[in-house]
Amino acid sequence: MVLSQSKEPIASEVFEEIVKILHKETTKRILFITGAGISVASGLPTYRGVGGLYNETETADDLPIEEILSAHVMKDNPALAWKYLYEMENFLRSKQPNAAHKTIAKFEQFFQTIVLTQNIDAFHRKAGSSAVVEIHGTMHKLVCTGATCDWEAEVRDFTHLPALPQLPLCSVCGKLIRPNVVLFGEALPKQALLVLHQHYGEPFDVVFSIGTTSYFPYIQAPVHRAKAARALTIEINPIPTIISDVFDYSLRIEADTFLVALWENYLRRLKT
Repeated sequence: MVLSQSKEPIASEVFEEIVKILHKETTKRILFITGAGISVASGLPTYRGVGGLYNETETADDLPIEEILSAHVMKDNPALAWKYLYEMENFLRSKQPNAAHKTIAKFEQFFQTIVLTQNIDAFHRKAGSSAVVEIHGTMHKLVCTGATCDWEAEVRDFTHLPALPQLPLCSVCGKLIRPNVVLFGEALPKQALLVLHQHYGEPFDVVFSIGTTSYFPYIQAPVHRAKAARALTIEINPIPTIISDVFDYSLRIEADTFLVALWENYLRRLKT
């Protein structure tokens, strides 16, 4: 995977304009929308698979990863789905939040900050963000697939689970358990959507879209909503997206580079 690099530095006037708006007394609520690109600096791939955690074009089982990590395969051939979930979790286990995640968490010092993420790595919460909507779930929360069983557990990793071909089963009802992530072909979690719509109850003053292709309507919607309300909208992505022309600023720069520089500029102006 080759990540496009921005060859030209972002003009200081851009930082100055964004920082100026951040310092307005009326700027109180900020939304960060994040996709797989924000975790590149943590060593994660940017696309394919659940939550962007699989980056091979083919699998050893001659099926697309989108097929293997689908709702119907989890139901009909759970051993195959779990084979790749184990592989993804093992890869994720050694990774940590990067400067972009940590900087977003710092914004809570001065703003009501909401994070809407497509990622299942839980890096925003690990970095210290307190209001995070994980719209695709999180890898390290396990749930029971039994229709009447509500067992669930947050786990550090999958090392305590049985090795294949034995499947991980619920300790309460004996049914299959699985990570609480949105597999291909599944609907978004109702609770996450409910929380997200509660956050929409008040308008955002600034919306950042970082490292996401903005392909899905539920990722585009808050950007269009912000534009209609005349809020500042900023896209950070190494390549253009299908809604790049909607943003006030669409910048070709890596997430960690931009956010660290923005935060430093914000603090510098705060001291003057």
